[in-house]
Amino acid sequence: MRSIIILIYCIFTLTSLGYATEKPKENLFSSLKFLGTVVESNPSNSIAIMREAKSKTLDFYRVGDDLLGYRIVKIKRGSLVLLKDGKTTSLELPSSSELEPVLNIREGEMVINRAAIAKRIPELNDAYKQVLPIPYISGGKVVGIKLAKIKDKDLASKAGIREGDIITKVNNQNLNSLSNALKLYASVRNNNVITIQVQRGRETKDLVYHLN
Repeated sequence: MRSIIILIYCIFTLTSLGYATEKPKENLFSSLKFLGTVVESNPSNSIAIMREAKSKTLDFYRVGDDLLGYRIVKIKRGSLVLLKDGKTTSLELPSSSELEPVLNIREGEMVINRAAIAKRIPELNDAYKQVLPIPYISGGKVVGIKLAKIKDKDLASKAGIREGDIITKVNNQNLNSLSNALKLYASVRNNNVITIQVQRGRETKDLVYHLN
């Protein structure tokens, strides 16, 4: 049971290009707030997520796009490499105190900022108190893990999870036994992307998490 809790917690917590590199000037991007990145295996599909300071609307940028006079040349997990006048600037995510723990980018797809989650739940041992998972049995077999009790309902709700949900798959692998949970924990702990399948009443939902 301990490994299952670690697995569930893992889901929510879960170099330069050769040019001369310089630090970004202070307040260089004061009109935009850097919220996170979604890094795909195909770099052209990766996105950087910004929020307009005044309008609060979300903007999405890809490699090659212009960002306040800089060209985005690389999108990495938690940072951007920008090019201007032959020099690169590295733009890093702000400190955990300024980050949003969960950022919804579209229905069923979210960015999880690990640093912000870790700040909200500082100790791994505290994670055991956040969720009460119990094996869910149907037809005499374990077919998933039911989240019988969630302490931080606000955080879970932002991540698309509700109390009573049954997690049936993680990264397309069935969550049907303790031994399988151990294998899943080992396989997803360092992943940049985690997908889960959730049964909610008669509904089945697929949730995708990009970890920064």
